[in-house]
Amino acid sequence: PLELVAAHFTAAGKQKHLRLHFVRVMRENAATGADKLARSAVGHLLVTVSDATQEIALTERLARTQAENQLHTELIRTILQSDPVTLAEFLQDLEGDLEAAREFLDGAAKGQISALEPLFRVVHSIKGNASILEFSLLSSRAHDMESEIDQQLKPKGAGGAGMPRLREQLEELERLSL
Repeated sequence: PLELVAAHFTAAGKQKHLRLHFVRVMRENAATGADKLARSAVGHLLVTVSDATQEIALTERLARTQAENQLHTELIRTILQSDPVTLAEFLQDLEGDLEAAREFLDGAAKGQISALEPLFRVVHSIKGNASILEFSLLSSRAHDMESEIDQQLKPKGAGGAGMPRLREQLEELERLSL
């Protein structure tokens, strides 16, 4: 049955999620001798429409938060199982790589598209090192950033339009490194 509908309001530029509830209003026929269902027919249909936009947004937010918590738990477990010397070296390298990535991204944002190639190499290094230590969340996010940089490097890339996305991805890598 139809219960939830996503409605797009182009004039307002909004999307709403509408919950629909249908109720049949029966009317009795004058036929005699038959049971009540046989004597009744649908006379009207009542429809209640309610806005479920906030409920859907909260449900999606809860799902994202639960997924992030699960990944953070995995990260903590991996940290606890790592060799302390290797972990310290990884964290030291990660700090330097993130600093270099920030500098290369700042250069690329100022129009120096050539700074994207060394940025790609640094992010690739972060991804590889994170993979070795089985930090799947950090590795996955570095891979996403690597893919975005690769798109920027293509001849028909976004040409600077993707810089805000790259900055967001770098900030996420920095949050994960804390």
